[in-house]
Amino acid sequence: MTVAVSTVDSTFLLSNAFLQVCEDALDTTVGGVPEVSYVYPVRPPVDCCPALVVWMGGLSEETTSPISPPAASGHRASYGRLNLVTLTVWALRCAPPTNDDGSISLSEIALVAQEVQQDGWALYNGIYKAVNDGTFLDICSDCHFDRAVPVEEAGGCCGWQMTIRAELGGIPNP
Repeated sequence: MTVAVSTVDSTFLLSNAFLQVCEDALDTTVGGVPEVSYVYPVRPPVDCCPALVVWMGGLSEETTSPISPPAASGHRASYGRLNLVTLTVWALRCAPPTNDDGSISLSEIALVAQEVQQDGWALYNGIYKAVNDGTFLDICSDCHFDRAVPVEEAGGCCGWQMTIRAELGGIPNP
């Protein structure tokens, strides 16, 4: 597959397209799409929930030679190169509140657990569906899934982190 040429706006457009995919997925959950939903320039602090946040976590390249070891970067000119844009999303919900005596209500824990687990499963399947049916791939040529992991409680928030690496064409030299 030929990768389309990109522009300086391509990573930001890709980030926003990924955010839209994640919003569509969360729209099916009991918690719905958080009112706070945005693309952040770097890894954000965990200080606001509920929230849905996408950021670009890195740029890298992948080898294209079928028999080349991953470190054979000196042969990129012979075989071409794949640019990988790493995008991460956090779906954050408010952690169960503590009572005045420091305890946490089991019913509150259950409500938050339902929200967070629905978010994780909806995102995992929603991202896969968008990649599989081409909804997301109209900007990039392919998408690699990394692990989906829970976001441990911090700043009164907990939730899910999902990371993808999307193949994006380079900017041609003038």
